[in-house]
Amino acid sequence: MTEARDIDLWRRILAADLPSHGYFTEREDWPGAAVFTAPQDDGFSIAVLQQSAPDAADALLERIITHYSGLGLTPIVRVTPLSTPADWPQRLAARGFTRTADSEVFMRLVGPFHGAINPGLDVRPATEAADLADFATTQLAGFGSD
Repeated sequence: MTEARDIDLWRRILAADLPSHGYFTEREDWPGAAVFTAPQDDGFSIAVLQQSAPDAADALLERIITHYSGLGLTPIVRVTPLSTPADWPQRLAARGFTRTADSEVFMRLVGPFHGAINPGLDVRPATEAADLADFATTQLAGFGSD
């Protein structure tokens, strides 16, 4: 894959992934980060680093740490290939952050899908309000929430 295709893939992944955090958290969009807070579950509270100017990155990190620590939550930060500045891993390490054992692996299907098709399923984009309500209900049921 070319670098441009990687960037496009990450944009599409995040376009779907970030809204899904909203089912479990409160989202705040700060300059340079999407900040998700779930006081009831430390594991869902995460700041996803986006684009920040290098001279604003340290202040952003301090704000993230203060936000979560003030709520008694462990600060968790997600760095993606779209996060800028590029030295986020070094900045985080300097503040005591360590890489988690979690690893996200995204596989991409090249060519047509040849899996078994269930004729009882109707898979389509959720583009209307009713579709979005059905999607939300399905997501909540799938994750064991009410």
